[in-house]
Amino acid sequence: SGAASWMFGGMGMGGMGGQASIADFVKTGQRKSDDFKTAWQSYCAIYGNGRYDPSKHDEDFVLGFLDYLGELAADGLAAVAQEQGVDLASSGGAVGSKRARGIDDGAAAKRRMVGGGMDTGKRQLCDRLKNLQRSNVAAKEAWWKFCDDSAGGVKDPSKHDASSLQTFLATWGA
Repeated sequence: SGAASWMFGGMGMGGMGGQASIADFVKTGQRKSDDFKTAWQSYCAIYGNGRYDPSKHDEDFVLGFLDYLGELAADGLAAVAQEQGVDLASSGGAVGSKRARGIDDGAAAKRRMVGGGMDTGKRQLCDRLKNLQRSNVAAKEAWWKFCDDSAGGVKDPSKHDASSLQTFLATWGA
């Protein structure tokens, strides 16, 4: 498809070909889509100290941008589906599933347990933390320091227990 072609920069659908980096992916996105470019520049202006070159940011920063895009797209598409009466949960398998229906080697169940098994309270804490990081650079830097100091550098909120998320959020009044 056209989207797959620009996303992978002609490197084939098997991945990034071992040659390209996540920064190359963002650069290609900026060249091929004005909306992508605007989103990247806005993200950098807010969270990246105005540095727009993706190769000047660490991988976590760039992945944070991609996660944010995915989150916005998922939310927007869910709203459109609801408006159109489309039930995403029953329209061909689990939303986000990369496997064809009927193929189950146990990995799909494991993915559901890891991501889908998160209780609502913890998911809300994760969302609050992500929103705090997006709205407050100092809080984002403090989260990263907290993760480096007490969690082996793991920055993904879903990988932390609810208690540590609550503790961190309480220190920021969030």
